[in-house]
Amino acid sequence: MYYTGVYRLIGAALHYQGRYHEALREHEKAYIAALEGADAWNMAQCKSWQAYEWKALERYSDALQATEAALRLTSPQSDTESLRLKARLLAFKAENAAITGDVQDVPFQLNASKELLVHLSPSHEEFDRVGWLQWSGICALHLGQHELAIEHLQQALDELPAHWTRRSVATAIPLARAFAQIHDRKRTLAIAEQALPNIKALHAETYMQDFVSYLYKDLLTNFPNDEYCQTFTTKTQQQLVLA
Repeated sequence: MYYTGVYRLIGAALHYQGRYHEALREHEKAYIAALEGADAWNMAQCKSWQAYEWKALERYSDALQATEAALRLTSPQSDTESLRLKARLLAFKAENAAITGDVQDVPFQLNASKELLVHLSPSHEEFDRVGWLQWSGICALHLGQHELAIEHLQQALDELPAHWTRRSVATAIPLARAFAQIHDRKRTLAIAEQALPNIKALHAETYMQDFVSYLYKDLLTNFPNDEYCQTFTTKTQQQLVLA
C-alpha cells in the first residue's frame, strides 16, 4: 500500500507537469505494487490515472481500455470509496465518449455516474456532486451544447470551496471557453482574469497549456480584432512563462 501510494503521487506530479509518458511508467509501477498486495481499489486508482494520461496524449481508445479495466476492478466493491471512484470513472468515460463523438453514450455514462451520488457525501475532492456538474458541463462543451455547458460549469464554480484551487482552475478554463464560443466577451474575460492568479499559483504545466490554448483557440479566434484580447493574451503568456 505504501509503495503504490508513493508511485501514484510521483505519477500525479509528472502528469501535472505535462510529462505524460513518464507519468504512465510511474502509474504502471504503482499498479504492479497494488497487484502484489491484491489491493483492487489502488489498482483501479492507478488505471484511472493511466486513462487520464492516455487522454492527454489523445489516445482515446487506450484511455477507454484503462477506464474499463478500472471499472471492472471496482464493480464487485460496494464500499463508499469504491463507489466514489466508480462514479468518477463513469463521468470520465462520458467525457471520453464526447471527445470521440459517441454522442449516445455520453448521457448513459453521466446518468450512471449521477445515480451513485446518492451513496456519497456531498462534498469530497475525489468526486462529488460538484465534480459531476463539472464533467457534465465539459461533455456539453465538447458536444457544442454551450448553454448547458455554461449552466453546469458556472454552478460547479460557484459551489466549489475556495481552497480547492486545482478544481477551480479545471472548471474555470472550460467555462471561459464556453463563453468565448457564444461570443460573450465580457464573461469570458471575467472568468479568465479570475482564474489567472490560481493558474500561476498552481504552476502546473498541464493547466498553463490548457489556458494558453484557450487564449489562442477560443478568445482570439472569436475576437480576432479586439485589441484588449490581443494585449491580454500577450501579457498573460509572458506571465505564465515567468511564473
